[in-house]
Amino acid sequence: MIEINLNSTPVKIGLIALLLVIFLIIILLWLFIKNKIRQRRSTKLDKELIVKRWKAIEESSLNNDASTKLAILEADKLLDEVFKNMGFGGSTMGERLKAACYRYPGLTDVWEAHKIRNLIAHENYQLYPKTAKRAINIFYHALKELGIVG
Repeated sequence: MIEINLNSTPVKIGLIALLLVIFLIIILLWLFIKNKIRQRRSTKLDKELIVKRWKAIEESSLNNDASTKLAILEADKLLDEVFKNMGFGGSTMGERLKAACYRYPGLTDVWEAHKIRNLIAHENYQLYPKTAKRAINIFYHALKELGIVG
């Protein structure tokens, strides 16, 4: 019968190495499963519903100042929901936008529209029609870049 001394250094190193390998395998499996869940979520993107919501946003952006501000807030929210459904990580729209810009460099203009949204949401911001139109157009082009609208 072979006797194993668990107090010897080579055996301890071997056990630690085995535990590390098992730990790494568990982490890799977790990352793989998490990625698959994200992919499934992104396929559930209801483009028809998004287009319908976008049309309502465009229509309300043509009305008075208050509804135009609301339209910008809603456009930002809609794009953020699209980012979430596409699996872009982050706890805020800004973090998800940053992640999305790596994959879609054409989205960098969205920062301007998102900043306008933040000014509307957090300050008594005087929104000029030209600025409002630009922000709405930026959100539209972002949705177009992502293949959501035509």
